[in-house]
Amino acid sequence: MGRCLESLRDELGAGRARPWGGHAEALERLVREVLTDSQDEPTPSVRALLELIDDVRHLEEILDGGARVPLTELLEWVEHAVSATEIPFEETDPGGIRVLDVMQARGMTFERVWLIGMNERVFPRISREDPYLSDDARRRLGKATGRPLPVKDEGDEEEHLLMAVALGSAQKAVTVSWQRADDEGKSKTASLALREIARLVHGRPDLRRVLKESRRVPAHPGAWLDALEDNPGLLTESEEAVLLAFRSASPEIALAALGSRGAGLDRGLRMLSVTESFDPGSLAYDGRIGRGAWSRKRYGTTSLETLGQCPLRYFFSAVLRVPELEAAASLFSIDKHELGSIVHNALEALYRKLIDEKRFERGAPAALRARAREILPEAWGEATRSIDRRLARHLPLFWSWHQETWIAALDAFVAEDLERIVEEGWSVDRLEHPAVETLDFGEGVKAAISGRFDRVLEGSQGTLVGDFKSSGDLPKKVHLTTMLKGQSLQVPLYSMMAGGAAVELLGVGPDFDPADDEDEKRRVAFSGFDDDEQRRGFIETVRVLLSLIERGSYPLNDGFHCGWCAYVQACRKTHPPTLWREEHSRDADDYRDVSRKTAQKKKRLLSQLRGES
Repeated sequence: MGRCLESLRDELGAGRARPWGGHAEALERLVREVLTDSQDEPTPSVRALLELIDDVRHLEEILDGGARVPLTELLEWVEHAVSATEIPFEETDPGGIRVLDVMQARGMTFERVWLIGMNERVFPRISREDPYLSDDARRRLGKATGRPLPVKDEGDEEEHLLMAVALGSAQKAVTVSWQRADDEGKSKTASLALREIARLVHGRPDLRRVLKESRRVPAHPGAWLDALEDNPGLLTESEEAVLLAFRSASPEIALAALGSRGAGLDRGLRMLSVTESFDPGSLAYDGRIGRGAWSRKRYGTTSLETLGQCPLRYFFSAVLRVPELEAAASLFSIDKHELGSIVHNALEALYRKLIDEKRFERGAPAALRARAREILPEAWGEATRSIDRRLARHLPLFWSWHQETWIAALDAFVAEDLERIVEEGWSVDRLEHPAVETLDFGEGVKAAISGRFDRVLEGSQGTLVGDFKSSGDLPKKVHLTTMLKGQSLQVPLYSMMAGGAAVELLGVGPDFDPADDEDEKRRVAFSGFDDDEQRRGFIETVRVLLSLIERGSYPLNDGFHCGWCAYVQACRKTHPPTLWREEHSRDADDYRDVSRKTAQKKKRLLSQLRGES
């Protein structure tokens, strides 16, 4: 800047007189020097100044060319010319569409204005007092400091002003739109600000007239594209492709119409063509992936039960490995799977502590029970450490009550369980024992079955495998019919894996009150099948399920389990063509007949159900 002033003093020194052209050259050299030093692009104002300098140069041609002009006269001319020059806010306006909110659009004008989303609680916004700094405090602070703070209850006036500015910024037309319903179909209310628009259009704030005369835009994609084609009569290539698909009476017609366009929809349209057909031979999109396409070296008892309940659900979880969506987090509830893990961990820690201290060897039930009661709170606290951080701070009373309830239930269970172990002469051999056994299911079918024994007891009676359950209908899990149908496989498979040992299910928790006289509801046992026909019927059921995996065939099964299935949205159990194909497909005959088995005689084997000899 100092060098600029020095140049100005040298070039345009006080009292120096020059011709108009000389002054113009000195001014232009000075401006160019400043621009070169600052490395800036010429701004609109600088370009306007250079144009004025050119006008100064032309004055020498218009006026007396040889006359020398004093600096003061030049400055007066330049000042007058600068004052009379108008520079637009933007040199060029490219036009087009601008997406702004009402605050950003202040002070601007447009040819047309579209106000989108004129719904209640959206525009105008509802003003709410700040919970941390009240409006009264804001007024007192503004009065004391002389610096006004925005007051929330004055927001209505601001919204009215923004509305007026938005309506006044349009030169040709204003278009207003609002939603009649959201994406879930719930009704939405139009903004009361439409009354003011009605006042401008019709002369009075008649909201009903505005709503009645408004043009409705359909929400369905097909109807919306039809409306878009009529007004404004312009569709993109992708929109046109979707519209053609909607107008096609069948997937085959859509494939013929769109396939030639190279829209990249061939595979999807072929899938629709197959899934919408009633051809039982077209099962490519019905969980049939073909023989040998997927197999496992080991099968868990839980996953086999899922296969028995619904092969398609097994396909989603075990074959495609689509993770189940986690249950919505809630402070007032605990996920049953998480709770089951807590119970298992707490009991394992308690029994292991008793084993390490050799309490079972002392044969004193009262002392054993007393020591277990001392260990239980510590074992429970260790098992619930992760969940305690979440609930203890936010809901201390709920969490305290929940813990007391469960600790009391565990204490009652452990007391009864320890008494029975001592009286019947059992010893705790293993806890949380992982087991894998290759089992023979006949007709050349062998498979490695895996599971985890929660507890294994050894005694003079033999081996007793125990499994803790924090919820569920225990008697149903050992009912012969559910085993034959393939809906309950864990207990008999555990018995086979343990060499024919007995298996018991132990109910633990508030749902299984030891004070209940019905003891079979909280402890059930399975000591093997009553006869060979029952055993052969169960083995046949497992063999049928394993054959589904071998063939890569996973039919759907609509049943009670659909109520808690995580994949219900991906299932076509209410789709008539799919149900027709499933009903008439021959690859699922054995599985469908398995679901007809019962504990009654002559209905335990497929040959009996089919009337075969």
